[in-house]
Order: sequence, then structure tokens, then C-alpha cells
Amino acid sequence: HHKIKETALNHAVSGSLLHDLPDQIAAALDEYHLIKKNKHHHEHIFFIACAGENDLSNGQPIDTILQSFHNVITNVFNESKCETKPHLIFFGPKLEPCVIDDESVRKSYFQLSERFSAACQELKVQVTQDHNDHHRHEESTHHCHSDGKNISYIDCLTMFCG
Repeated sequence: HHKIKETALNHAVSGSLLHDLPDQIAAALDEYHLIKKNKHHHEHIFFIACAGENDLSNGQPIDTILQSFHNVITNVFNESKCETKPHLIFFGPKLEPCVIDDESVRKSYFQLSERFSAACQELKVQVTQDHNDHHRHEESTHHCHSDGKNISYIDCLTMFCG
């Protein structure tokens, strides 16, 4: 009988905007690597983020939100160390009760969700190539493998809101 020990770190801050996430991810990675410092085997690291609602409610344009999302992706996959295999599970926006009756706001939520989904699909390939190219050029005893399945998008509008 094996006992599995996992480390879960929570660096989320309620009310954060997408442009706040890279700093939160960097702090989580710093803490993670301090904890795992003496481990010499490859490990997976999962980042779970739910974002977009605060950005929309603060009036940010969808293109600005998408740029922040790309910065989050870059931070997750370029800042992770070679001994970890990063995975991002990204939950898109969900409709808040206060916006259900506002058709224009609902429309922006659906547009953002569609753009996040498309960006995740597009970035799976790009991130895999960038991640492998980056580590192919490093002279290291560690080998990184990325199979292109390390970004998952959860569409909360269809999952939770019908």
C-alpha cells in the first residue's frame, strides 16, 4: 500500500485580474522549488486558474484580456523549471447572477469564453514547440518532454450555466 504525498500551494487572491497572475505563478513556482529542492526526479506541476470575470467587470476590452492570458501562458511554461512538466487547467468566466439579465454583458462573457478556448487550442501547439526548443538548446542532464496536452480549458458557461 502506497501513500501519495502531494503538495498543493494556493497563491490565488480573490478579485485578481489576469495581469496579476504571472506574479502569483512566480511566487507559487518559487515556493514549489524550495519544497522540492532535494528531489531529483521529474514531477508534474499543475496550475489551476479561474479568470476573466473580474477583467470584464472592470471594463477591460477582450483583446487586452487575451494579451494578459498570453502572458499567463508564457509565465507558466517559460518560467517552469526543466524538472517539472507544467500543466495549465484554465476555467473560463462564469456568469454572475448580477449580469444574467444584461444581454450585452452576457454576450461579452460568451465572446471571451470562445476566445479563451481558441487561444488554448492554438497555444497547445505553440507552447509545445517553444518548450521543447528552449530545453533542446540547454546543456543539462535533465530532459523535458512536452506532449502538447498540457493546457486544458474548461468552458464554465456551458458546464455550469447550461
